[in-house]
Amino acid sequence: MRDYLIQSSGCASGLGRLLRRCALAVGLFGWLACAQAGGVSPSVALHYGADAPLEELKAFDIVVVEPDHGFDPKRYKKPYSELYAYIAIGEVQPSRAHAAAIPAKHLLTTNTDWGSKVIDLSWPELPTFVAEAIVGPLWERGYRGFFLDTLDSYRRASGIDEAAQQKGLIAVIETLRKYSVNP
Repeated sequence: MRDYLIQSSGCASGLGRLLRRCALAVGLFGWLACAQAGGVSPSVALHYGADAPLEELKAFDIVVVEPDHGFDPKRYKKPYSELYAYIAIGEVQPSRAHAAAIPAKHLLTTNTDWGSKVIDLSWPELPTFVAEAIVGPLWERGYRGFFLDTLDSYRRASGIDEAAQQKGLIAVIETLRKYSVNP
């Protein structure tokens, strides 16, 4: 099974946002199908609410949850089902424990749809920050799979260097890959 699922969410609102999310869901399942070529594709559920019906969700191979809701991936894990942690890479909610550690100069704009701050992915320390401040604590709690979201949020900011943002994103993903091999 893959250590990391990498997806990006849309930035539109209303119907456009719904259509993008549907397209993302289709993309996720398509990506999983390709990743599992030659085998059976895993079934995936996404539940970001605090009251996830965990017993019912065990019907899925992978269940993506909001880890701040206190789920215990070690207790949940079965040979046929495990929890993956949802992680926003390109944005941060002010309520997140790690939010205050991000220097203000590395916050590009605000995503008014969600009340989150868009992170400058070209921030040189971001890959280490994500690995140590976000993934590390989740790894300690027992999460072994991560659904990465908001990878394209930098596009909400004006006057950004898109190539630098993409290079930073690649560095984050490469760092996480190394982390998954040597936690």
